Amino acid sequence: MIERRDVPGTRSGYVFPGGKVECDESLQQAVVREVWEETGIHCRAEREIASRIHPTSAARIHYWLCPFVSAQRQQPEFPLVWAKVEHLESMAGATLFPLVKRELERSTGDQLSRTTFNTASP
Repeated sequence: MIERRDVPGTRSGYVFPGGKVECDESLQQAVVREVWEETGIHCRAEREIASRIHPTSAARIHYWLCPFVSAQRQQPEFPLVWAKVEHLESMAGATLFPLVKRELERSTGDQLSRTTFNTASP
């Protein structure tokens, strides 16, 4: 799942849901909270796929595999798209981090019940 962000002063386009870890929460808690706030989807932060220093923002980014738990009827913060792995790079206009791409390709059989999330650590 990716979302279309068109926010003045930030990078626009399709991105994974994401945000920052608040001072009183773990990475897992931040993943669940940010996905809920941005999408209205309850997920479980199953495991971290990878982390890296983002080449554009220089922020430490953590990528998580998050199975879908349930959804609430609410308007998401940004428009959402369930995208096929082979379309992600062309939609995002950037190269996917190879470890994330490999995990998503491995998980395509369960594609609609999983989402990937990234968050910047403090």
